[in-house]
Amino acid sequence: MPSIEHLSNMEDLITADRLRSALDDNGVLVLDFRSQPDFQKGHVIGSMNVNIPPLLQRRLKKGSLSLPTVFSCHDMRDRFTKECKCKEVVMYDTLSCDMNANTSNLLYLVYDTLRRDGCRVKVLSGESSDVCCL
Repeated sequence: MPSIEHLSNMEDLITADRLRSALDDNGVLVLDFRSQPDFQKGHVIGSMNVNIPPLLQRRLKKGSLSLPTVFSCHDMRDRFTKECKCKEVVMYDTLSCDMNANTSNLLYLVYDTLRRDGCRVKVLSGESSDVCCL
């Protein structure tokens, strides 16, 4: 799986300012990998909170589970399926904004899965505080 250091040398990062512009154009699907309590405290308007239990993570990694099936809510599943192929997917978690930290394996598992499926995927860089006010 890619690391944040790997991504920092690629065009797979997006800043909060660029995300703000993309949100204005309704051209992105934002996946928030932070905990439910952190998501409830503040998040990008319209973002989807993604929390996948370890058992489902292992099945996703082995390829025996498709990514849309991890969304228990049918509306979220339908929205994800519809938007992930036609919009740029922007993902972040608590540590993805810290270029010196190891980000969650879940974020990069989903990143890798989406890239293999032909989706355009970016990881948010910058300050976490910039994200919650978008």
